[in-house]
Parts: sequence; structure tokens; C-alpha cells
Amino acid sequence: MSNYTIWSHAIDSWFKEGRATTDPAAFDAYMKDTLASIGSCWESRGDEDSGPIVRPSTNLSCARQGWLVRKHGSEARGEPNQSARITWAIGHLLHGFVYSCIEKGLPEGFTMEVEHTRQLPDWWPEDDGSGFFAKQGHTDLVIRREPGAGGWPDSAGHSVLVDVKSSNETGYRNYGTSEFWNKPDGFGYMSQLAVYSDGGDAYDATFLAAVNRNNPGAQRQGLHVRQIPQTRLVEERERLQRILADRFEGDDPGPEFHERHGSSFYCREFCPVRHLCER
Repeated sequence: MSNYTIWSHAIDSWFKEGRATTDPAAFDAYMKDTLASIGSCWESRGDEDSGPIVRPSTNLSCARQGWLVRKHGSEARGEPNQSARITWAIGHLLHGFVYSCIEKGLPEGFTMEVEHTRQLPDWWPEDDGSGFFAKQGHTDLVIRREPGAGGWPDSAGHSVLVDVKSSNETGYRNYGTSEFWNKPDGFGYMSQLAVYSDGGDAYDATFLAAVNRNNPGAQRQGLHVRQIPQTRLVEERERLQRILADRFEGDDPGPEFHERHGSSFYCREFCPVRHLCER
């Protein structure tokens, strides 16, 4: 992993440099796209017209999630509370802020793609016409480097996938200091990256970049940019392939998340199908 640590420091540095010299026009351009995303935070998620039910980041943290939604339909989808919707909206704003800062600080020889639509890997279930499974996905940020750019060695690679997350103060510190990729992942961060880092475009490394939602402009704080170990992505990919093999049409897989991690606040407080799950 050491060959790619240069990316972690560089992405944080570009963000800080761009934040210090923010271009209002560039920021406004991202905000125009962001406003449309914010509106979607208040669209209903409890009916059949609100998009695919199983996405790389949704209903895959536990095998029983997808199975219960397949069995119960809209009854299982539930409605997010107002607090969750506001948090999502703030997250969209901060994504636009992060993108505009990195772009402003990006040196010559580097390019970036934002909110890129990509095809899902061959092992992802094909849509059967019901709209149950997503047909495509969206990556937050892909940064590419021309050969020789930055004076970096070839071993540093030429393209990386970056997933941006906004978090409160506690979560932000956790992203910076812990091996969060090995902790219970109820919100689908690892499943999302495991899918997007496989098939189609090939990336040399995969990163998660966390911004402090409480104070994104703090001068001494930037982005916590951490590389996700390839072994962890492969492990998660293999788990997803196992639970998706029967398209959630087989027998009840049981409380897989709880069995892997034990009692979790996610199961008690945040799982979207907790009202139907009997552990």
C-alpha cells in the first residue's frame, strides 16, 4: 500500500490549497448541480417509483436486508426521518465544496471526473425488468495522472477512485485514526467501494476522503484521506457475490450482519428493515 500513500497526502494538500483560494465561479458551478441532488433528499423512498431498491450502497450491509425487501416490497422500505434527510442534504453541499476545492488545487498533469456514471461488474445481478437491482452506479471522484506528472514514480499509479464522506467531529477523527474498514459497516461504504473498484475502469488504488461536517473550513483540518486495503475490497466483493447469488429469492439468510459483528447500534437504530427483522 505504501506506493500509493503519496495520493493521500496530495489529495488533502490540493483540497487545502483550493480551499484557501476558493474560486466563487467554480464553487457556484458545482452548487448548481448540487441543488438538484438536494431536492432528491426529500423525495419519497417508501414507494416503488423511488428507484432501484438494491444498489451498491443500499440494502447490502446484511443479506437479510435485500431478502426482506424482496419479500415485503414497499412495506419494507420505510421512510427516512427528517434528521436523516437534512444530513443527506448537508452531505451533498459538502461534496460540491470538496470537489471545487480539489479542482482548484489540482496541479498540471492531473485531471478529475466528478459523479461519474459507470457500469456495474459482470457478477452484479442483471435487471429482470422489475427495477429491483440498480443498472448502473455513480462514483464520487476519479483522479487521473499523466505519466511523469508531479514528478511521481510510475509505481504511484495513474488513476485512483475516491469516495467522499462528510462526518461529524467524532466520525471525522475515527476516519483519520482507525482501521474503519474492518469495523461493522452498516451504511454500505465498503460494499459500495468493493463494487465500484471492480470491473470496467481499472483503478490503481481506492480511497475514502472524510470531511468534517461540523467545521469544514477549519484551517488546521483538511480531508482524512485513507487508502482501503485491496484485501478488504476483495473480501467484501466475495461476500457480496455470495449473498447476491440467488437474487434474494431463496431461503431467509438470517441476520447475517448481526452474526458477523454481534450486537450493533446499527441494527437497533439505523437498519431500514429493523421493524421486520426478528433476531
